[in-house]
Amino acid sequence: RQLNDRIMLCERAFLQGTGLPNNPWYRHLIFSPSKEDSYGGRPFPTLYDALVLRDYEEAQIQLQLIAVAIENAQILLSGS
Repeated sequence: RQLNDRIMLCERAFLQGTGLPNNPWYRHLIFSPSKEDSYGGRPFPTLYDALVLRDYEEAQIQLQLIAVAIENAQILLSGS
């Protein structure tokens, strides 16, 4: 039960409370439906969008948010 709870909290660590920029109805920082292909997914959608638009300041912000989410997930999984 404890492991299941940690896995559930780990998944929640990747959710952005306010939604993703330019796509507020999706909240997951790691996976999101692709804007170009309705059948496909997009890994790291916020980082990808910022890089496609060549908005490097936004890309840096998104990279930091992703890094914090990964660190939080690691802490949750390790049980620390």
